Amino acid sequence: MPFNKNIIESNVSLLLEGETGTGKSFLAKKIHENSNLLGPFIHVNLSSFSLSLIESELFGHSKGAFTGAVTDKIGALREANRGTLFLDEIDSLPIEVQTKLLLFLDSGLVRPVGAMKEYESQVRLICASGQNLKKLVEQGKMRKDFFFRISSGFQYSLAPLRKEKEKIAQVCMSFAQDNNIQVESKLIHYYQNCEWPGNIRQLIGHLRKKTISTKGRVLYFDEIDQSLGHDIAVSNEILGGVKTLKEVQTQYCLRVFHECGEKVSEGARILGITPATLRSYLRQIN
Repeated sequence: MPFNKNIIESNVSLLLEGETGTGKSFLAKKIHENSNLLGPFIHVNLSSFSLSLIESELFGHSKGAFTGAVTDKIGALREANRGTLFLDEIDSLPIEVQTKLLLFLDSGLVRPVGAMKEYESQVRLICASGQNLKKLVEQGKMRKDFFFRISSGFQYSLAPLRKEKEKIAQVCMSFAQDNNIQVESKLIHYYQNCEWPGNIRQLIGHLRKKTISTKGRVLYFDEIDQSLGHDIAVSNEILGGVKTLKEVQTQYCLRVFHECGEKVSEGARILGITPATLRSYLRQIN
């Protein structure tokens, strides 16, 4: 956790910055879970709503406020009362709604679309963006006072996996613990030599795919890892001098084959391939 206990337990606003998939939403939820806030954690991805719906999503609306408003809607700002509102992709928030949200942050009062009444709501705001917000201010796409307001608390930048390779092992071990499986250590080393443009989200998605396709409880290198589609330079120390992806695959097949007592059916089950495919790899070695 990058923030100390005092910051986590306060209601100060936070701004999380980082590329797509670096774990901004995961961190925001962990901060909420470790805080003293009694209300819920409400996650709103602003990029998933059209301009006409964003205001209603945040502030709510009264029945009949516009075509399609057949019932009252409470809105995320009131749903998150006494809790945390996480606004993902804050760079997608239109200027017009920035103004109204800025008024809420100053007053703590919410007025739903089409309503005359205002409602009080106490919310801790955590914003996240993969864009350079200062540049958006310079381009006139974000209000300067709004930027200053959401960044007035604490800011934290989450580095991509390519800059913090040690995180790959942490993600693999955390995933293994959560799913009651094991990830073979050399596979983790292999992943540390891969490129992950989608960062943590891509790595976890890949691990989920492997878990579903693997019948055993241990994840080894298999055909699914070829789908990474990257030109990987694997070191001699990690893979014993193996240079090509085909050689990596063949050597892993041989290793699993020996570790399961040279039983083709069991080795194939662990690798997630057919016995015929495993025999084919073994013939290549011989």
